[in-house]
Amino acid sequence: MANLKNYLLQKTVKPQGLLKTFPLTLKMYSISRDEHPENYIIKATKNLLKAEIDHGKIDPLSGFGFGILSGDILNLIIWGKFHQYEIRIKNQNYMISLAGKNQLIKLNDFIFGSFNAGELGIANYEKNSLIKYLNSPQKPYDLERYLTDMIEGNL
Repeated sequence: MANLKNYLLQKTVKPQGLLKTFPLTLKMYSISRDEHPENYIIKATKNLLKAEIDHGKIDPLSGFGFGILSGDILNLIIWGKFHQYEIRIKNQNYMISLAGKNQLIKLNDFIFGSFNAGELGIANYEKNSLIKYLNSPQKPYDLERYLTDMIEGNL
């Protein structure tokens, strides 16, 4: 049990900037036990994700969300349409294949699971950040503050 606890405590979250497309803007993160994730994986993942969005393979829903890169797995979380009393999310996990033809391979979340334990800290932070934005006047300044409000450090 101590090994599992150490494994969970050793995760480091790094913001990886925004991926802005029309009609979806994503806050991008990496989470790993290593403080320096491979830049080529991050860049390739953003390029693959942009292509999927540009080809209409990803529903933009509200137009906002975030992606979490953990090793070769991307968890893409998109905020659903905002209703009066609830905020729905839609997530999908992808395996990133950079061998041969670069591609995102959709995983079956019923089998694979929705989130790993470390990703839940990011998801909770993002939920709180979104609520602050939704409770603001939602002016351009408020949107910019929301988009730049990202978690960093150990979870």
